[in-house]
Amino acid sequence: METRIIKLTLETGAEEHLSTNLSKEELSIKEAKELYFTRWNIEKSFDIIKNKLNIENFSSKKVIGVEQEFYAQIMVYNMIEDLKRDAEEGVKKRHI
Repeated sequence: METRIIKLTLETGAEEHLSTNLSKEELSIKEAKELYFTRWNIEKSFDIIKNKLNIENFSSKKVIGVEQEFYAQIMVYNMIEDLKRDAEEGVKKRHI
């Protein structure tokens, strides 16, 4: 499989390197940059799930137990995000 590395310079001056198997004709540098920023919130969510909720640390040894723990952690994450969004909306309404 052929891959290409796309070097982006962010507004902060920092450099990011993206890897893709899409050709220049299929994905321009501008499109790659737009997609990167679209995906950033997803990456932040993965970080929270992995590092704050410790989703990789299971106490169960059986498959069904691991699945239950996994889905419970995802449910907790979704509940936290809902509460956070509701709180942010409440703050915005108070400042209007």
